[in-house]
Amino acid sequence: MKIRKKFLILVLIILPNFTFAAQLNYDFKWLSLPVAELVIDFQQIEDHKIKKTVEYTLKTAGPLKLYRNYKSSGYIKPIDNKSWVYHITGKDRGQPEEKLIIFADKSAPYIEKFIDDRGADPVKIEQPSDIGAVDPVTTLISTINKLRETGDCDASYFVVDGKRKYRAIYSEIIKQNNARGEIFSSTKDYNIKRCRVNITGAMIELNYGDKKKWPFNSKDNFLTIWFDENMNYLPIKFRFNTPIGTITGDLN
Repeated sequence: MKIRKKFLILVLIILPNFTFAAQLNYDFKWLSLPVAELVIDFQQIEDHKIKKTVEYTLKTAGPLKLYRNYKSSGYIKPIDNKSWVYHITGKDRGQPEEKLIIFADKSAPYIEKFIDDRGADPVKIEQPSDIGAVDPVTTLISTINKLRETGDCDASYFVVDGKRKYRAIYSEIIKQNNARGEIFSSTKDYNIKRCRVNITGAMIELNYGDKKKWPFNSKDNFLTIWFDENMNYLPIKFRFNTPIGTITGDLN
């Protein structure tokens, strides 16, 4: 069973006019089985915008936890107005993993610390092609802020997560003829923005000869996020289309 890995890869892809921290809790299920729990804590929301101070925790749940016990915690935190820290630490079946990366608007990322649970080496950072790259969590924050400013989520982000480089392309789902059951009634859910995230141009550099795996293998798999205008575009639902079926995370 590889449900946990397939879910975790995308969840990190890859996070109202609040003036206080907002903590959101999501329960993820495959069919009717709980598979994971995600908590996102937006620590600083000012002037209608989410700043780069976000904490999150992800862990397996239900029967899956017995098969593969995983838990990780992370954060992004500003250094100044133009740079920030991305940090994640956790354990996968007892094996530690940790990433500490410095990002900046006009510089390439700097990988300060990298420990992979399978012994992989960090991805090679290249100048100048990697200038302006962001971490996976920042793509979610930027999307929420863009929805608040313009009402749409269309954007493309170049992402470096320590092990991979890829492009996360966000686009709004507008048509009402989706055969996968993702689209709700436009009358009933007029306040919901549904945005699809496609992963393209993935590059994985591993030192144990692993092949590219979903969703970094150019297959037609994607993530859909529901943003609620009534909650000032905070995410209320995630859905992953995977080779083993659909995994859905609902705000509780």
